[in-house]
Amino acid sequence: MNVQIRAIEDGDYQDLFEILTDKRTYRYQSWVLESFDETEAFLNFIRNVGDHLKYLVLEDNDAHKVIGACQITVQSSHRKGEIGYLLHPDYYGKGLGTYMAAYLIDYGFDELNLNRIFASTDSENIASYKVMEKVGMKVCLDKIR
Repeated sequence: MNVQIRAIEDGDYQDLFEILTDKRTYRYQSWVLESFDETEAFLNFIRNVGDHLKYLVLEDNDAHKVIGACQITVQSSHRKGEIGYLLHPDYYGKGLGTYMAAYLIDYGFDELNLNRIFASTDSENIASYKVMEKVGMKVCLDKIR
């Protein structure tokens, strides 16, 4: 599949709205966006929040469509970063979550000089757990109280 990870642009908002408001996408999230206005406000916020958050999109170059998004949030005092990724459900099972996670890990270590990178997921989100496993992450804690 011909894809690229790139910075978010204004023209991406409609595609991201479709992804972020799809029940299959947000079922493991603690937050829900319900309208285009909410999505637009969220995207404007994350684009302007500062250097500690890098939010990127995954574009299908052949379809000229954003099909996913990923981010790395940096905790500079400890030189560690948390990664996250989401994908349009039509593209599940194609290795694209792993592609985004691997990209973020390389970016975090090579470009941001981080010492540690972690991710978290809902215990029922087996697909995300498998992505983390494929990129070499290890389970450090399986339950938070």
